[in-house]
Amino acid sequence: MLAYTNHGKTTSAKRSSGQKSTLTNATQVTAELNIHLEDPISTKTVQCELHKSSIHSRAAIAKPLIPGSNFHMHIRWCHNHKT
Repeated sequence: MLAYTNHGKTTSAKRSSGQKSTLTNATQVTAELNIHLEDPISTKTVQCELHKSSIHSRAAIAKPLIPGSNFHMHIRWCHNHKT
């Protein structure tokens, strides 16, 4: 409510709000390969080969480890609430 009364709108006016556009690994690799090749290759071809090699266009989220005391409390809670 305060944002509306001060600025007359409820949305953010930031310039760079929203998702950033990124190139995938396949797009980058394809662009680099096509510079050096006479016959250009498809992005789909590179993507299929990357998937066959277990290289995907995402990174695993790093999760913090549970400290020892919390781990034991968590296991105890699970055993107590087991159905």
